Amino acid sequence: MVDENDNVVGSKPGIECVTRGLLHRAVAIFLFNSKTEVYLQRRSERASWYPGYWSASCTGHVSAGESYLTAAEREVKEELGLHCGLTEIGKIVSPKWKYKERIEWEYITIFEGKVDDQVITLSDESEEGHFIPFQDFKKSIEVEPAKFTPDTVLAFGCYSEAKILMKK
Repeated sequence: MVDENDNVVGSKPGIECVTRGLLHRAVAIFLFNSKTEVYLQRRSERASWYPGYWSASCTGHVSAGESYLTAAEREVKEELGLHCGLTEIGKIVSPKWKYKERIEWEYITIFEGKVDDQVITLSDESEEGHFIPFQDFKKSIEVEPAKFTPDTVLAFGCYSEAKILMKK
């Protein structure tokens, strides 16, 4: 758990954080191949949180004692079977999202990584995944945001804004 300035104030299991609506930490990662296409995954229909929705390349919660970067590296390994260098792009705090009986409220740090043409091995958290041109992803989020998890839409906005600022 963290306070509204992202300072750690305690430790609770992830399920307790979302059942009680406690502010906590998460990561969202956008991975690109050698063609600069972004990898997206569709959550499993068995997932308890937004089943069947499309998501960033990889997302997850930061465990007690982990840094954002360590959590991002762990999630990429667990969800996709990959090791790759990650660069922090930005951080944003989410609104309190209610989904069924859970409330997600988190600081999300967004990372970018290059996977070139490595083989991705999906975990059971995902139904499918594929690389698409970044402009197609952008258009899809603009036209059909309801296909994506809310954290993916929010992370995409932060990512896009940060990349525009980096070009200036």
